[in-house]
Amino acid sequence: MIPPKPPAAAAHGGANLSRRRWLQQTAYSLAGLGAVATVASTAWLPVAYAGSRLAPQPAPPLRLPVEGHADTFQTLEALAGRVVLLNFWATWCVPCRREFPALDALAKEFAPAGLTVLAINVEDADANAEVTAFIAKTNPSFQILRDADMALARAYRIPGMPAVLLVDRKGQLRWQHSGYEPGDEKQYRRQVHLLLAEPA
Repeated sequence: MIPPKPPAAAAHGGANLSRRRWLQQTAYSLAGLGAVATVASTAWLPVAYAGSRLAPQPAPPLRLPVEGHADTFQTLEALAGRVVLLNFWATWCVPCRREFPALDALAKEFAPAGLTVLAINVEDADANAEVTAFIAKTNPSFQILRDADMALARAYRIPGMPAVLLVDRKGQLRWQHSGYEPGDEKQYRRQVHLLLAEPA
């Protein structure tokens, strides 16, 4: 099923849907098929809807503001030598919310060995209250970054929500996973363990 076009394309009979409502409508339209919520435009080609290894390739540059810390930005360069788990999520995405405790457990378990988890929220300023409330409720041990214009999501060509990507110690993209069901974190743990075992 092709997801609806974003509001800039004047889809849905010319109705001007907000960016956030378009994301939600896309999620709902795909939910009936059991697919993950596609957040890309129709030009984005799905890469995977489960875990898959990637041919090593340089991860796109990352520089995003850290939620709750004014004028603080996180970059991949600052994390050189560590394995980085990138998680793209939104507050309206139910699987995203369910996945957070598993990500938090991974962050706590593997941080001493060299893992950094970064959760990247793709919502704009209209969702500030929801994002703040969710962070307060879950109190994650990892950083929350904001990709309000989805520029990084486009650069990484995420195929759906939630999306997990693993970057190795050398800054190479190595693995990705889309969607979440309880137990998927076993795949994350296995792949993280393999990457941590590699030399920097």
